[in-house]
Amino acid sequence: MTFLNPMGLLLGVCLPVIILLYFRKKQVVEIKVSNIKLWDEVIEEVEGIRKRKLDRYLLLIIQLLIGLFLVFVFAHPIYLNKFNSSKVIIGLDVSISMNTNEKGKTHLDMAKDKIINYVNSAPKKTRYTLILLKKNSEVCLEEGIRDDVVRALRKVFSTKEYLDLQNAAYLLSKYDGEKVIVSDKSIMLGDKEIIVGKSLNNVGIVGADYDPYRNEVLCHIKNYCSKSKKIRVCMKSNTGKVDIQSIVVSSNMKETLFFSIDKKDSYVVFNIENKDDLEDDNSYILAFGDKYKKKVLYIGSNIFIKNALESILNLRFDILDKIAGKVQNYDAYIVENEIDISKLPQDASVWVMKPSIKMIEKSKEGLSKVVNKGSLFTKNLFKNGISAADVSILNYKSGYNSVLEVDNKPVMIYGLENGFKRIYSSIDFYKTDMVMKPDFPVFIYKTIEWLLDGYNRSYVSGDKIYFTNDKYKKADLFLWNKKIAEIKLNIPYILNETGIYTLKNQNEEIQSFVVNVPSKFIFGEEVRFESKNKSMKYGIIDLSNIFILLALFLLVIEWEVYKRGY
Repeated sequence: MTFLNPMGLLLGVCLPVIILLYFRKKQVVEIKVSNIKLWDEVIEEVEGIRKRKLDRYLLLIIQLLIGLFLVFVFAHPIYLNKFNSSKVIIGLDVSISMNTNEKGKTHLDMAKDKIINYVNSAPKKTRYTLILLKKNSEVCLEEGIRDDVVRALRKVFSTKEYLDLQNAAYLLSKYDGEKVIVSDKSIMLGDKEIIVGKSLNNVGIVGADYDPYRNEVLCHIKNYCSKSKKIRVCMKSNTGKVDIQSIVVSSNMKETLFFSIDKKDSYVVFNIENKDDLEDDNSYILAFGDKYKKKVLYIGSNIFIKNALESILNLRFDILDKIAGKVQNYDAYIVENEIDISKLPQDASVWVMKPSIKMIEKSKEGLSKVVNKGSLFTKNLFKNGISAADVSILNYKSGYNSVLEVDNKPVMIYGLENGFKRIYSSIDFYKTDMVMKPDFPVFIYKTIEWLLDGYNRSYVSGDKIYFTNDKYKKADLFLWNKKIAEIKLNIPYILNETGIYTLKNQNEEIQSFVVNVPSKFIFGEEVRFESKNKSMKYGIIDLSNIFILLALFLLVIEWEVYKRGY
């Protein structure tokens, strides 16, 4: 048996008070009553207790036991089953929160100690599989013995990645045996759960934005502490401009700071100056210069689309009336004719404005009311209504959602096709009043934002990148100004460190992008699965309820002893 809250045992110093009260000399209080007949019966019943010293001390012992059990309840006693399985799968959390440092020891170091204690308590014949849980969980050791686990743990380090629950659950489910999850978070992925570390004393930056219209940058910060904190944030731009602001943030709340920048600035670095347990999320890079912006190619000639694209200041775009050969090196494409998709990369994100005949259910002549379905693109837009003439009704497409409808039939849909983003719309923007609405540029902005998955080239630790530029067979990858790797065509590279990256080929810059820590420690929903070994009992047994029941039982016994005078 062990205790989750050993400080609760300090309440045991109160037990001697029961003894002092028990032997304290009773004061006689004289009270006048009209009749003592009933009092005689009570005294006669109680005097039986005083006949023998054994009965008196028996009551004292029972009361001390009740007090002791209540002390145990406050200390939260548990019993941890010993390993009795021939196969044990250990899921070790190595995500960003495991870098938290408490009194000179990280949560990962605490987790390693716990694992070593566990394997030492297991039978020698037990075989272990060690899985590192992170964004892209991986197997570190398979079917190893106790000493193999100890050696493997020496080579394990924390990452700056978030924990992907679905990915972790999928990998864990591939292995049979007792599953033990060791983490500083309660994630419920196995048969046993070992939690390390205490409450998180941390404040962090969870994101940043650039407002090109006001020439401002926004820094979003969160207080993970149990109390309000005054957070001091320093912003430094690439041109050397420095600004420092402070703000009080309540417990588990987010706040935003606004900083003005110069027009020559292309990126800024935010730093929280407060000292806390987790330093990794105290820094954030926001890049907004032209070379960090994503590029869109519009193949068409609609003047309203051109004007809307020009209004998006944090976007780079090119316009072609038509294309003869294949095009690439753009982050998204807008095409007026679906036939042009064949000239685009297979993994391209595309908005098709004139779908092929096979996508059309029927055409409807005349003016029609267009219904806004309140999707990602049109939420809170076009509240006064919109209409369009001579629309084509689209066929329903599996896995797609409606954006705009006419007569309860879609005229604009969005979804994924072979894992890549697609939008189909059939409205002729020369024959609709929506282009005259003030919401139209916002509608285009939101639509392209979904297509691009954000306007800036920004990644988080653990993301994979692929070099797909057919013009070059390989490229050099630089972190800040230091070369760190050589990237080959279509071979993935995992981004582990935060900073500004640049892809170059013989000193020619191909692309620049930013890597930051994730805004959340965990992504995805918790996944529970049943153990395949039904005959075994796993987990931690909470003994608190048992001691509560024992204390209640002894209260009943105490009353009976007192009442019957045993």
